[in-house]
Amino acid sequence: MRNAQTMSHILNGELGQMAERFNLEQTFTDYLNDIKGKTAALFRLAAEEGAYFAGGNAEQSTALANFGENLGIAFQIVDDLLDYTGSAKLNKPTLEDLATGVYSLPLLLALDQPELKTKLLPILNKKRQMSVSDMQLIQEILVNSAVIEKSRKLAQEYAQKAVDCLDIFQNNSATTLLKKMPQQLLKRSF
Repeated sequence: MRNAQTMSHILNGELGQMAERFNLEQTFTDYLNDIKGKTAALFRLAAEEGAYFAGGNAEQSTALANFGENLGIAFQIVDDLLDYTGSAKLNKPTLEDLATGVYSLPLLLALDQPELKTKLLPILNKKRQMSVSDMQLIQEILVNSAVIEKSRKLAQEYAQKAVDCLDIFQNNSATTLLKKMPQQLLKRSF
């Protein structure tokens, strides 16, 4: 049953993201709901199933489900950062989300800042007509602003929330490995 519910959640998250394409009014809450319904739901299920198959009780299952959800949110934020800061040589092409009208966290944070919004709106209003140089200009604006660091900090906050979910478990090798996962995720470059 959990698997079917998760698949439904993921599908709804994907549909939500599609509905938000090229939406300049999208909020952080909309963004968070979309990634909770996609990436975070998958991570949540994987962690929760781990508890189930290991014979964990309801409290442990909930803790691991919350760990997975927060880990998934942190993962997606890092992935969204890489869309602006990655490079082809790292096997993470940049600007793919922007080209398809998927406005992720760094761009949404920039649109909340009047000075950046003034620079970005004339370009973003082109929607599907944006050229590669338009997208590169958006990338430059974001990379040279505080939104990249602010996005990283949010990823770190969700990574820490994931670690905090593990406090109910005894310290052992498995718990230690799980606690290292969020920090490793924050370092990924692909």
